[in-house]
Amino acid sequence: MINSALDENDFLGELTDGEFLVLTNPLKAEHIASFLVYAFEAIVDKFYSEEDAKSGYIILHGDDNAGKRISLVSTSIGIISSEFQTYTSVNAALNALFATGKLARLNTKSSYVVERAKISADNAVLNRDYNNKILILEPDEALNYLLKTTGEMQGYQVASAQDYDIAMNLVKTFDPALIVLDAGEVDTLKGLELCRKLKKDEKYKGIKIVLSTIVHDKKMALNAGADLYLPKPYELLGIFGWIERLVKEFND
Repeated sequence: MINSALDENDFLGELTDGEFLVLTNPLKAEHIASFLVYAFEAIVDKFYSEEDAKSGYIILHGDDNAGKRISLVSTSIGIISSEFQTYTSVNAALNALFATGKLARLNTKSSYVVERAKISADNAVLNRDYNNKILILEPDEALNYLLKTTGEMQGYQVASAQDYDIAMNLVKTFDPALIVLDAGEVDTLKGLELCRKLKKDEKYKGIKIVLSTIVHDKKMALNAGADLYLPKPYELLGIFGWIERLVKEFND
């Protein structure tokens, strides 16, 4: 499958069992990764029963692992480029590659993560008045870490919280352009209330809010003032595509 995405100018090597290295043109890297993720997801369901493929996991049987749930097999791709970072050695490049791949593996489905240049005073291409701050309110620790780290790798300034009161304080002190806001548990929906509160406040109503929720009720989310309704589970690539558009819209 990997070879089908490459041409004679690309290099393919095996680092360890099941881990491969591709050297290619930076302009092609994301296209190759996108193709591999799509191709892998297109065939992986065929290796599982219809019930397991639909649920997205399998239940193990046997004395040692009875009842244990594991995700379906997936492919994870990390992309680094000398366009974004200067690597002083092969080891430095490999360490960055492994770290980026590790982030991709946090997603239960096939995905890829790109290491982006971090914006600083020395290399910023944005106007100094451009607000690229995003605030993440996500109670789930693993997802919170994944969103925060990926956001930083994409060049955003990121603050995160798992508690709604802390998040409100960060809104006041961090001054975000966008908030990724978990709506909360079904019985409380604290995030939904926070969204309403912010959108009614003249000082904060311009902040873009992506409201993620396990309650699949688009009307409820948008009526609370959210700029985007995002039902869980969602794709990492999809949410950062929306974040890019909404942050740009905030600054226009």
